[in-house]
Amino acid sequence: MEAPIQRITVQAYRIPTDFPEADGTYRWDATTLVVVHAQGGGKTGLGYTYASRAVAELVRDMLALQV
Repeated sequence: MEAPIQRITVQAYRIPTDFPEADGTYRWDATTLVVVHAQGGGKTGLGYTYASRAVAELVRDMLALQV
């Protein structure tokens, strides 16, 4: 059974690394974790990804406004 999403919340967390890291093309000293909670039909779902803070803004500006 499908239930419409009633609420979406999103947060972005900047997590520093223990030391600078690199992959041969780019160096970084932190990573960003984006966490989304979706509620609907009496249930809550959790999703996350490692991505730019822009992803959190996209979820907030495009998806959360549709609810």
